[in-house]
Amino acid sequence: MNLCLRFVFLVRLSRNRTFSLINLPQGLVDYISVRNPLFTPFHAFSATIASKEVTRHAHRRPRNGKWEREIDTDIGLVALIFLSCLHLSAACNQENLSRARDVELVAYRAEMTSTKGFKVTDADRKSRVGIAAKTLDDLKRKTIEKFKLKQSPDEIFFQTQDGTLVENDEYFQTLHAQTLLVWVKKGETALTDAEMLYKTIREVNDEYLTAGEKVQEFFTEKMKSKVFKLAEVLRGIDGDKAKHSLKCDHPEWFEGLDTNAKTKEDYMFRRAQDRIRTYYYKSREELLKDASIPKQRLNDLVLELHNRLKLSKFNGCYFDRSDKKSLCDKGGEFTCQGRWDKEVCLYSPKHKINPYASREGRIVFQTWNLDHVVERSRSVLPEVGRALKEAERTITKGGGEAALDVKAIYSDLFTVGNLKFVHIVCHDKGAHSKKKAGPYLLY
Repeated sequence: MNLCLRFVFLVRLSRNRTFSLINLPQGLVDYISVRNPLFTPFHAFSATIASKEVTRHAHRRPRNGKWEREIDTDIGLVALIFLSCLHLSAACNQENLSRARDVELVAYRAEMTSTKGFKVTDADRKSRVGIAAKTLDDLKRKTIEKFKLKQSPDEIFFQTQDGTLVENDEYFQTLHAQTLLVWVKKGETALTDAEMLYKTIREVNDEYLTAGEKVQEFFTEKMKSKVFKLAEVLRGIDGDKAKHSLKCDHPEWFEGLDTNAKTKEDYMFRRAQDRIRTYYYKSREELLKDASIPKQRLNDLVLELHNRLKLSKFNGCYFDRSDKKSLCDKGGEFTCQGRWDKEVCLYSPKHKINPYASREGRIVFQTWNLDHVVERSRSVLPEVGRALKEAERTITKGGGEAALDVKAIYSDLFTVGNLKFVHIVCHDKGAHSKKKAGPYLLY
């Protein structure tokens, strides 16, 4: 309730037969004065009209079988009070808004630096420790203590289960509580869960194909464990369970996950977000390393890209089968879109996977990739850097500066306009020499 409405409220609802503004409780005066500095002179002004008491005549009369109280108020004086308060409220408005923003900023900073619990493990997954931390540096320090490491905080890093490197505190603050993080030494990377599984599958196939002297080793305990893992991945899938979404209906699908997601769609939505976030932070870091790029223009571009991603919810819809923009069908089945230089997947039958059908399918799904047709690091980012530099010194015919084509940059980095979802076999990590990016300047 603003200042003027407070006074009208007090005038109209006082139970005394006469009421004067000068009789406001001192505690209320102090309370309002602290939050509205201009209230004090107004309260002094009210003392000058204290003699003009607001007279209220109350009488009772029957209406619909009940007695009711009617209040007659000196409308002229109330109007004077209301207009005076309205003037003061307008004067205080800007200051109050500024204070509100300060309060929101403090609350936001407090939220972003609140303690969250994480599960931390080593590259070999030999041990797992729960650690609560506020910042990335805090997590490094406590990890060194818990694992009794000889490294300094600058010599260890963290990556998520899908291999995303947590490079700065800004990205660290976006991680959900109970996220599993793998600590690695400087210059090293740990295999992701999907890579470990895929390596095991390949080891089984390679040794099986060499047969010969290997056939005698096939039934060793080591090989048995590999075969069991392979069988678990390739075992028959209950198609009926694929349609279930809730955790309570298909609990084994969620087994081993550190997530508070209640549905498969929610979990898959976040996994797509994670991949797009990774592209955003990697792109930003690579551009920031180029000291020749005008910093202000780069900061403006990075902010605009981030705002667009927030509006699109980091394109989490790509893996969410309930969304019309999903890359899968309504049942959750994804089909490989083929190598970057091919129109479709050339394998027969085409590579397909349904991560919604089983826990095994969800795990193997991590080996599939969102591949940039026009390469992000080799082509898109270098061209973005050139455009930022060129915009700094290019003047259009109208006398203005050339502008960046942010829409095209956003599309090439984060959307299916330049991304293909492919099986690992169809993911060509060589140079996509036929595809060139840009130009990203508008004249």
